[in-house]
Amino acid sequence: MLDLQATSLRSGRTAEAIDAAAAALELRGGCLLCINADDDVRRRLGACRHAVVVAAGEPVPVGR
Repeated sequence: MLDLQATSLRSGRTAEAIDAAAAALELRGGCLLCINADDDVRRRLGACRHAVVVAAGEPVPVGR
């Protein structure tokens, strides 16, 4: 889990790194859950295909 509440993403490389980490976790059966993402962070992570991005204040999805 990556809590993005106190974070600002300043470059596209950061989003790429988050997506790469999420892809690596996915290959091992895991998931990178990014929580508390504000509008700017969600926009920057919009192209991420592997990370699950949850807006601030939204319920966090849980699996069984």
